[in-house]
Amino acid sequence: MIHRMQRIRIVHILIMAVLVLSTVMLCSAQTFADTSGNVTLSVGQSFNVMGTTDEDFNDSRDYQLTAVDPSNPMPGGALGGTYTFTLSGDDEHVFTTSGDGGTVSEPALYFTRAGLYEYTLEPLTTEPDERYEYEDTTYTVRIYVKNNPLKSGDLIVEKIVCENNQGEKPDYIRYHCSYKGEPAPPEGDKDDPDKGSRAKTGDTSGIVMWSVTFALVTAMLIFLLIRRRRDNEDNR
Repeated sequence: MIHRMQRIRIVHILIMAVLVLSTVMLCSAQTFADTSGNVTLSVGQSFNVMGTTDEDFNDSRDYQLTAVDPSNPMPGGALGGTYTFTLSGDDEHVFTTSGDGGTVSEPALYFTRAGLYEYTLEPLTTEPDERYEYEDTTYTVRIYVKNNPLKSGDLIVEKIVCENNQGEKPDYIRYHCSYKGEPAPPEGDKDDPDKGSRAKTGDTSGIVMWSVTFALVTAMLIFLLIRRRRDNEDNR
């Protein structure tokens, strides 16, 4: 009877350990998906290439962040309340923010007082010719900064809201561009197999979910094996 109670207790401990591990892994996955620390403003570009390219092909575009109020904080390298940057291919430009005076990665916006700060974000480069098609959306960027209720003298960047010309507020900014060249040659005749659409990888959410599932299944198998062994012993 004592051995039976011990086995049941071991099974319960194993199940609880698996559940705790699963919760930690899911929380870690959520932290990875969400930006931790200071709020950031991400501006991305997707550049879809169809067909072949020539020597004049260019997948770079210039963008500009402009302060509505010239006194608004600006990243290093800004001139006259404007900051220009370039995105190439499937690239991304991330602006970090700080309200506590701490150093963050550049380009950064450092705020010294609470309030609402407005900027406009727009592309500068137009289509070189009819083979290119660019998205030309202009965004209004609003950054909300408030006093830190837990630490006197500190500020918190509460949120960043981006709104396009149609009043839509997307979760992130991404400009879509495309290039349509001559049809690609038949397979095997390509000079450069690396030319074509670009795609990013690196999503780890599937791996995390498979790991959690494997852990739960393992725990259930252990439970069933111990229970079967216990039943066999009881039937002797």
